Amino acid sequence: MSTDPYKFTLDYYSQLITVLRDKRFHFSHFTDFSQNRPAFIRHDLDFSIDLGYALAKWEWEHDVKSTYFVMFESEGYDPMLYQNELRDMIQMGHDVGLHYVYVKGENHTKKIEAQATLLSEIVDAEVKVFSIHRPAFLSAEGVDATLITPEGLINTYSSQFFKPGQYISDSNHNWRCGNPIKFLQDYQKNSIQILTHPIWWSFEPQDRHQKVEKFLRSSDHDMEKYLCENVSFVNMHMVS
Repeated sequence: MSTDPYKFTLDYYSQLITVLRDKRFHFSHFTDFSQNRPAFIRHDLDFSIDLGYALAKWEWEHDVKSTYFVMFESEGYDPMLYQNELRDMIQMGHDVGLHYVYVKGENHTKKIEAQATLLSEIVDAEVKVFSIHRPAFLSAEGVDATLITPEGLINTYSSQFFKPGQYISDSNHNWRCGNPIKFLQDYQKNSIQILTHPIWWSFEPQDRHQKVEKFLRSSDHDMEKYLCENVSFVNMHMVS
């Protein structure tokens, strides 16, 4: 595991991109199966579209394409107010997908289909892919996240994309694979999915508590409770 602040700077992200290129990976959308050695880069926008938009512009400037997943339940933003930014992301060559939030007792298939339709209207393009927010919650309810397959929609946790040893994530500002650059340098498989959360990335090294505090200062919303519910190392004492 690694929470080293230096592993969450845009300079470090640039190094990750360089390693992927050196390994002859191609930046691919989940809807594109034609690429040889695809790298599916995914950004879940749990807290901020503004941060995602900034990263999308950086990627566009560096000829990287990825997929940004938008949440309707976020306390940090309303997707309806970010129509221009989301459409601009698509114009940059990125894709936009749905970040689905499971609520106990809901019909997840109907909810995903309805939210994907609404998001398609917002971005003026068909949304064909979704990710799942905190899939462990589904597992606790006896629901296998890999088997949720609404008709016409692609699940990033399906067996096609989510395979043992072929997925790395920065969830909770923590690379569970250890040093991700070394992981990629040693990587021998022909496809990989990489999940990041733009809230954790910055130009200068900052520890994860500094990033939370900075985000809270810049947010127009009451985010303390939401952060505590969605980030494992955050508690009310820390953000109060």
